[in-house]
This record gives sequence, C-alpha cells and structure tokens, in this order.
Amino acid sequence: MRKMIILFFTICTLHIFGNNENNILEKNCNNKNYQGCYDAIRNYRLNNSHTGTDWELVQKLYIDLCDSAFAEACMALGNLYTINSISEIKTDFEKSAKYNTKGCKLGNMIACNNLAVMYRYGQYYKKDYKKALELFTIACNKKDHSAVLKACSSKEKTHALISEM
Repeated sequence: MRKMIILFFTICTLHIFGNNENNILEKNCNNKNYQGCYDAIRNYRLNNSHTGTDWELVQKLYIDLCDSAFAEACMALGNLYTINSISEIKTDFEKSAKYNTKGCKLGNMIACNNLAVMYRYGQYYKKDYKKALELFTIACNKKDHSAVLKACSSKEKTHALISEM
C-alpha cells in the first residue's frame, strides 16, 4: 500500500510539474521578450525527454517567434523539420526550406548554412551548386556563428564541384 501511495504521489507530482512547466513556458513567451522565450523553449527541450516534450507547443511557440522576425526561431523550426530523431514531427523539406530561408534573410548564419546544404544535396530544391556556394559564402563570411567552420569547409568542397563542371 505504501508503494502505491508513493507511486501515485510521484505520478501526480510529475503531471503537475509538466503542466506547470508548460504554463511557465507560455508565460515567458507571451510578453514579447523574444530572446527570453527562445531560451525558455530551449531549456524546456533540454529538461524533457523527446517523449516528454509537448512538440505541438514547441512548434507553435517557434512559429510565433519566427512570425515576429526572430531569426533563431526560424532556424530552429527549419531544423525540426529535417531532424528525423523526433518521431512526433514529420520530415518536411518544404517547411524546412521556408523557415531556413526566412532565418537566413533575417541574418541567422546557421539557417543560411542549412539552406546551402539543401541546395547542394537537392533536398526540396533541385541541386544547385552555385546557389549553395552563394549561401555557404554568406555564412562563411559572417564569422560569428558555429556554422562558419562547416560553411567554409562546405564552400571549398562546393567550389571544387563547380570547377569540375
């Protein structure tokens, strides 16, 4: 009986914590503090397993942030639609392209790098090494994001592919 009471208490606590965490997340995102909202979403995702994450809420909040011209959220959305490890979200290269394009136009170099990769490998877009090179160059020249090293390396490889044509 004691074990059942402890189990019941634990389940109730987890349920309350989960709902409370969602409420805190939504509260952080309703005050137009875009960076605070983005950070809260990231913390929420880190603190939950993939199965414990409310992916509909995460998508909704990222879409709201992206619609408010917060570039990092557009890039994060683009990534959500290309990462196959999240079974609750189907791979959708059209959505990935849409959000990475917006993120890149808003100045997120990771989104530019992601978009370049899509052009280079023909994911959603027809293979276009020149467009990929253009986007890799933008990301490489910015020199302020983690995408830079990858973009610069990819830029050289893509340049070599164009030279061989």
